Amino acid sequence: SIQKRRNSPLMSYNKAITQDKKEGAYFSIKDIGAYLLNPNLEPGIDKVKLVFQIQKILRPYDRWDSRTRADNGEPKNVRSKLKTNQYGEVVIGASQNYSGLYGWVEFNPSKSINLDGQLADFHQTKSAIDVIFETVKENLLLARPTEYSRIHRLDLTVDIDPVADMLGALEMAKRCKPYLQQKASTYFHPNSIETQTVMFSTRGMGSVLFYNKSAETKKQGNRFRIEVQAGKRDLEIKLGPKDLKSLTKHSLQRIFRRRIDTFAMLCYANSRRHVDEILMHRDLTQHFIDIAGFEYLGLKGISVQKSDHHLKKDRQFKKTYNYSKIEDLI
Repeated sequence: SIQKRRNSPLMSYNKAITQDKKEGAYFSIKDIGAYLLNPNLEPGIDKVKLVFQIQKILRPYDRWDSRTRADNGEPKNVRSKLKTNQYGEVVIGASQNYSGLYGWVEFNPSKSINLDGQLADFHQTKSAIDVIFETVKENLLLARPTEYSRIHRLDLTVDIDPVADMLGALEMAKRCKPYLQQKASTYFHPNSIETQTVMFSTRGMGSVLFYNKSAETKKQGNRFRIEVQAGKRDLEIKLGPKDLKSLTKHSLQRIFRRRIDTFAMLCYANSRRHVDEILMHRDLTQHFIDIAGFEYLGLKGISVQKSDHHLKKDRQFKKTYNYSKIEDLI
């Protein structure tokens, strides 16, 4: 079972991976699998949508960004993007339907609680919800306490940085099938033919995205992001949590693992080593031997000047096999 495979030696291997991450070493495909299979891994929370019953809309009708009235003249649908009392923005709205008057709020807890936008963990998200509802209560009169709010969307995210083989990780993502009946949709970098995003999307259960976060933000680096967007059907019927009362750290880990465990095991158990691919090509093999030699001599305290030709070849080599030491390729 997956649980058995998470035990030693994977656990000890994962400790080493976590330490390497702190030291800035590149993640191989196998390292990505080990990191994700750590049972203590806690995903960050990137976006939340909550729905709740309300008694009254407090904000004047003409002060909402978008608004419509019902036949009786009462507000039917209203929506506004507002500043929070701490950081970032929040989108608040209300709707009148056959079952009553409901309000909703959508926000990014990372941007609501952290000035730098760093991914919020479970405890930070709980704090962010308190901050968000200060703004909600200034505009909508709630019918029930906050903890009865239903969760309609929950985006759980893990960043892995730096990744040695971004294209390899995305190719592995295409095979993982987080939803049995869904095929991967692939999106390419606008200025090249390189894959930038692999997405699995459903109606109701949500979606799973694997993408090059560095390319998306147009920043230098090799940050690989995995994002599980849990939809209403998964939250309310299958996996939970369906409301804030049942929101726990364990429930978040359960949702995330349900959708990424296959990808994690593919990475950990079936990844092809870079060296296997390199040794299939004569010119790549020669360069691989050259960099191994330079690294070995360096460890022995011997410094050898690298030619301009070698440096040019190495820059080209790193576009496909990004490494910091020879171990990253083996």
